[in-house]
Amino acid sequence: MAARHDDARRWARWLATIVVGLRWLLVPAWIAAAVAAAVYLPGLDASASDTRGLVKADSTAIAAQTRSPQLFGSPLLTEMALVQRAPHGLTAAAQARILERARQITADHALASRGLQGAVPVVNVDGALSDRHEKTTTAVTYLYFDPTMTFERQVAVAHELIRSALTHPDDAPVGVTGVAPARVEQSRAIRDALPAITVGTLLLILFVVGLWQRSLRAPLLTLASAGTAYLVAVGAVGWFGRATGRQLPQEVDPLILVLVLGIVTDYSIFLLSETGRRIGGGVRRRDAARDATAVTAPTILTAGLIVAGGTLSLSFGTLGFFRALGPALAISAGVGTLVALTLAPALLAIAAPGSRAAAEAPEGDDVPAAPDGALGRRLARSRLVALPVADRLALPPMHPGRADVIDAGALILARVLARAHVESLVASEADILDGIAWSMVGSTAQDPGG
Repeated sequence: MAARHDDARRWARWLATIVVGLRWLLVPAWIAAAVAAAVYLPGLDASASDTRGLVKADSTAIAAQTRSPQLFGSPLLTEMALVQRAPHGLTAAAQARILERARQITADHALASRGLQGAVPVVNVDGALSDRHEKTTTAVTYLYFDPTMTFERQVAVAHELIRSALTHPDDAPVGVTGVAPARVEQSRAIRDALPAITVGTLLLILFVVGLWQRSLRAPLLTLASAGTAYLVAVGAVGWFGRATGRQLPQEVDPLILVLVLGIVTDYSIFLLSETGRRIGGGVRRRDAARDATAVTAPTILTAGLIVAGGTLSLSFGTLGFFRALGPALAISAGVGTLVALTLAPALLAIAAPGSRAAAEAPEGDDVPAAPDGALGRRLARSRLVALPVADRLALPPMHPGRADVIDAGALILARVLARAHVESLVASEADILDGIAWSMVGSTAQDPGG
């Protein structure tokens, strides 16, 4: 069982050895990848998404909207409307201009070159369309655009129409409303809030991880890994969307940000904890990072695959938006996991926080050889073995008769543990005489007559 378990972890040890050994190449390589992704890859679509991806293509509503021009000569619904309102009533001249403007747009195709194909005005004449029974106070002109136009372009044309055509004082323009302006405004609000969300998240990570590790280097290394993963993930998602025709709007950027930061931060905490524990025990920084990676890599890989697989399942949905979102989140999870398995350990091997004496222990031929590999090397480089006998005697648990032989005994113990595939043991402070006495007490209790 132990041998099979050791074989199952062999790939993790190989990965850890390669990553730590190539740390000075991996770090600049990931930095170059992040810069290239930010500069050369397309990223997310800067336009707001339309509603088509949120509705089934075969839905009754879509079918009715498609048939309405055939039945009535024009669509019955539109995603944009121009609103004019005068509380004391629109003048007859203003109403005449509304009708003439709609006729020019629809019949004369005055703005067809700009994508505006039709306009249908509705005025609350004789109190119609108003629960206040107001008369001729409000005009709503429904605008019909080329469906291939983006929402941003439609809204821009509508605003240009207001500026160029509604110039008379009694035209009383209010603005544009509808689904398209709302989605554009929502997208703009998300883009405006994203920097604050990003900074707030980074500061929270800086505070929590720094407080936990009592070191500024720990959160900085975590943020460096997370930031790199985010830039590469956004670029990869944008490239995939453009290559497959599943371009996602910038509105999903916060989702990718939260997912990547969460994955990289969580997995980096695993690595930091294991690395710090080993450095605190006297292991060199490089060896501590390698051993920590070997221990945590299976967990990180398994968890990352679960997240990627779970998000990828969205691609089997019926809505176009989720079919595009699933692969995007899966790519982001994959990039975050890859960074946690490569860049994060490489950074820890270079600059992990911890004991200065252990972290700066010598590397190379000046370290005495050890018989059993990783555990033996840790013992050979530990502060206990390196201490002179007089300093060992000053340690509270050290027995005077063992101070000069404990280094050899520790190496022998390391060899035994390695053969047994055991990484640690618990030593009792009670000696063999206590055990013999306890066994005699037990045998006497079982045989009172003896």
